Amino acid sequence: NLGARFVGPGMATLGESATQAAHPSLAPPSLAAKPLVSLSTERILQRRSESFPMTLHRLLADLEAAGASHIATFVGQGDAFLIKNPKMFEEIVISDYFPRMGSFGSFQRQLNLYDFKRISYGPHRGAYKHSLFTRQYPLLAREMKRTKIKGKAVKKIE
Repeated sequence: NLGARFVGPGMATLGESATQAAHPSLAPPSLAAKPLVSLSTERILQRRSESFPMTLHRLLADLEAAGASHIATFVGQGDAFLIKNPKMFEEIVISDYFPRMGSFGSFQRQLNLYDFKRISYGPHRGAYKHSLFTRQYPLLAREMKRTKIKGKAVKKIE
């Protein structure tokens, strides 16, 4: 499902941003009428501990299953993925799958930290690729390592 949420009165529904909740005509038809699913505490904790690449793989599978490949999808032989509609991806998908990520720029930074390479030419220009990130072998993404960020430690002056 597309980012199941707990929904109360006046809150956005599944696959719908707060803006779309206020303006239902903005919701894409393929995402507008999805049923809500309550997540168990166990599933919520599992998702919290899921790595960025595993979450990304799950969201691409969910988009495909929901018929929302117009937002993002695997391309070619499944060895790269393309975000076809960055604005919709940021407004609908990022908030559901990466709640602590504020923007598309933050998402791109995570791609860089996990060493995804952007395809700069050919029919899949703009897609992202990593040797351990493929449609056919989702569990390979568990082996992906994030580049460590150097801290802002203060040097001691002797």
